[in-house]
Amino acid sequence: MEHNEKLIEEFCKRVHKIHHNRKIALITSGGTIVPIEKRMVRFIDNFSQGYRGAFSAEYLLQQNYSVIFLNRKHSKKPFHSHFDKCILDMIEPDSFKEGFIVKQYENQKINKFYKIYHEFQSDGASLLEIEFQTVTQYLNLLEKSCRILNQFNKLALIYLSAAVSDFYIPDEKQALDKISSTGKSSLTLTLYPVPKLLGKVKSDWAPNAFVVSFKLETDEDLLVKTATNSLLTYGQDIVVANLLATKTSTVQIINRQNLAPSNHSITYNHNNSDATKEGVDKMGRNTEEEVIEKQVLALTEDQIAGDVKIEELLVREIVGRHEIYISSPLSITC
Repeated sequence: MEHNEKLIEEFCKRVHKIHHNRKIALITSGGTIVPIEKRMVRFIDNFSQGYRGAFSAEYLLQQNYSVIFLNRKHSKKPFHSHFDKCILDMIEPDSFKEGFIVKQYENQKINKFYKIYHEFQSDGASLLEIEFQTVTQYLNLLEKSCRILNQFNKLALIYLSAAVSDFYIPDEKQALDKISSTGKSSLTLTLYPVPKLLGKVKSDWAPNAFVVSFKLETDEDLLVKTATNSLLTYGQDIVVANLLATKTSTVQIINRQNLAPSNHSITYNHNNSDATKEGVDKMGRNTEEEVIEKQVLALTEDQIAGDVKIEELLVREIVGRHEIYISSPLSITC
């Protein structure tokens, strides 16, 4: 962990030196795992492969952000995520000399992303990739990263697209070695809630950063309600809500009033949110007159056919709201 912290600190120094006053994004991506043994053989996982974070990183780089990409080991990475094939399926023997060449129909795509990727890697101050595996590693790394990015004040964007485990087995309650299956007809595990540290991002670790989190649901009737409750409870600037069935084509942006042009928004009152009690949310703010704005982003059939990613639309909107946030006369703190 100390090694990763040093890499992030050095990266931020290079950003200051090479790209003065450049915006910087911390993106978390992929799923966290929950070990059930200290000498881990088995673990609990989720389905996330990290496409959302990887594609978002690409578009933020193209919007002139420096990007720190905290990603699950072996999950999708920026520019690599466009290639699902095994490399052995993308090459063929060279007819003229010993060795291999890229198949003609793959060559154009590889050449395009090779150039872009290495362009962003060349100055050492545009893209830094750091890996995690367990939920504990993720939470520790998130805190360290946010505290380091605090120096960028409102220029920092914290984009929390990782699929973080809701339950885990604390280290002290894990078996030391592989749990034996000999003579057992069943296995019972007790899972405990993962500490809710999302509110710390805005209240403590990086108070003036622009914070975006994600909420995934399978029930459409719960989606906006749970996303709004999260916003009021933990103090993010934006919650991106999406349904499992349509997550690659449709998202909803939920934010407080005045972070988006009014002609883009549907405004409604959430005074009776489950996150409120006697008009005060868990971040200590008065919510009796809290107004939440919602914007739906959806790909058209033509965009889907043309392989446009929903992250392109999403990042464009996030960047616009970040600009509004930066230009606001007062720091927005909790």
